[in-house]
Amino acid sequence: MPAASATIEAPEQTPLIQGGQAAASCEWPTSVALFNGMGMCSGTLVHPRVVTSAAHCFHPMNGGYPDSVRFGEETFNPAFQVAVDYCLYNPGWNGQVGETDYAFCVLSAAVELPPTPPLMGCELELLEPGVEVALVGFGNDSDNGGAGTKRWGDSVIVGTQQGVQDGIIAAGTMNLSSCQGDSGGTGYIQLADGGWRSWGMLSGGPEGCGNEGYYVSIAHAAAWIEAESGYDITPCHDVDGTWNPGPACTGAATNPIAGGTWNQGCVGEVGEEPATCGPGISWPDDVTPPLVSFTIPTDGEVFVDSPANFDITVDTQDEGFAVLSVELFVDGQSVATRDRLAWAPYEPWVFSNAEFFDGSYELRAVATDYDGNVGESTIMFHVGEAPGDGDGDPATGDGDGDPGGGETETSGGEAETGGEDSGTGGPAIMPIADEGCGCASSPGGRGGLGAVLALGLLALIRRRRA
Repeated sequence: MPAASATIEAPEQTPLIQGGQAAASCEWPTSVALFNGMGMCSGTLVHPRVVTSAAHCFHPMNGGYPDSVRFGEETFNPAFQVAVDYCLYNPGWNGQVGETDYAFCVLSAAVELPPTPPLMGCELELLEPGVEVALVGFGNDSDNGGAGTKRWGDSVIVGTQQGVQDGIIAAGTMNLSSCQGDSGGTGYIQLADGGWRSWGMLSGGPEGCGNEGYYVSIAHAAAWIEAESGYDITPCHDVDGTWNPGPACTGAATNPIAGGTWNQGCVGEVGEEPATCGPGISWPDDVTPPLVSFTIPTDGEVFVDSPANFDITVDTQDEGFAVLSVELFVDGQSVATRDRLAWAPYEPWVFSNAEFFDGSYELRAVATDYDGNVGESTIMFHVGEAPGDGDGDPATGDGDGDPGGGETETSGGEAETGGEDSGTGGPAIMPIADEGCGCASSPGGRGGLGAVLALGLLALIRRRRA
């Protein structure tokens, strides 16, 4: 396949993993070295036939494409090499460090190693500042050189730009970061199913090795890589991040730092069948609807003080797949929806900062699980003095004190905690829509709901190619 044409200027060649340790035999086996006669870069085997890297590594002014991909721990003494059929760099690359700086090579033969597939879909929400990751590459170990040896170490995510799906991820600290020669190499993160995922292609970073590096999300480049290569590098997702597991959506490598021998194929253990953003491919159909209940407020509850301010809290249980979303209705009108990421047990479901003035209200929560089963619950509550002459019990709805006569309606199955079904574990997440219920304009009135995430912008300075 012919090389992509480009008219942009070649990047300046400026300064392995600084502060990292040399990899033992078969550690991080899917991290590879690329050498084209002029310079060296790193890459990642994301499919038995596909290696990802950075666009600036392959520019003609930097020596062009490599003729082989080198596996092992040493660039110039590899365990083995595999010829490339062709390589391409993004024709839209703008010549700068940033989100257009990505490329790939298709190998002449498949390489079967314990897989570390790309992080995709809801999994990307794990890449938050402070999250621990492993950085791997063949670059310098200091500003004085040392490239050619695979090194790795534990580091952290520093920040993101424009969101992980469409921008870049910054990772690294003064003690451990990327350096020249690590360009195109990746970072890895371990999910709760035990498997590791690769999440980026190093583009560059500030001058000097003791700084963060800027990685292009593999998810960001996946659509182009799959279209140009003809290979599915996202076995559990569509390229837009939609959960859609295929036959290759099996366990990922669980311990790529355990070592081994190359002559035995670096055979290692793999994790459970992924179910990170939905049910695994072999899971049976789920026909049981979720069970839904309100914990705040309760049915028939009376809030004497007006306005009443509280967080509406909903519990869900599901004996089948995890609950995907909960939609909240006030007096029949939809006011907010909480969407769940499978790896983050989102229970109870909280609709924050609700405010209600005098009146009686009906609340309804509708829960939908991953197989489309729906369960719901409806309650009534009252704000202000209980209606009627007070002869009855407003808390139970008996007599004249009935705050609306509502009865609780529920449907569904048994407990689902997000543990076994959620697949990957991970940190708590911010709701992606509708933060808080401002139901304050009038009895039964509605308010808007919204969540804001502030993302720091990253200054992009230089590439990391040796």
